[in-house]
Amino acid sequence: MTSNDGGYYPPPGGQPWGGPQGPPPGYPAHPGYPQQPPPKGKSRWPWIIGAGVLVLVLVAVLGLVVINAGGDGDEQALQRTVITYEVTGAAGSVELSYWGTEGQQPPTTVPLPWRATVTLEGQDAYFDVSARTAEEPDGELACRVIANGKAIAEERTVGEFVGCGGRLNEQ
Repeated sequence: MTSNDGGYYPPPGGQPWGGPQGPPPGYPAHPGYPQQPPPKGKSRWPWIIGAGVLVLVLVAVLGLVVINAGGDGDEQALQRTVITYEVTGAAGSVELSYWGTEGQQPPTTVPLPWRATVTLEGQDAYFDVSARTAEEPDGELACRVIANGKAIAEERTVGEFVGCGGRLNEQ
């Protein structure tokens, strides 16, 4: 089986194995052109790493929110302090007002010595007691505020007015 172009088979320009009729007897069929491999899919690793980083960031942010939102504020709101106000003096009675559980109490006339105990909420709670007398403008007046058994504010004066006040966290 030779061709007229120098003995090479198949002839130039022709189809391999003798054309569309197939290979000559005794030869295997032409396998055809090899198939293209499927295109490589894009790597999933960047997505997996990105998802992991996103989860870590979300956990960190939520942790900070929980720490900042639920920390000291709740403890401060729950802290209760028992405050005892005392007013003494030479006068028989005074017009007095103080800061109680419900806020500033309206002025009332009370006999001396006077004492009241209130519970204040929060470590930043405000306390105040003040007294004024018209009976003995030159007499002694004193006030004292006690928290947890310790005097946290104390004033003495010779005159018609005395006051003790402040914030619990300043003591």
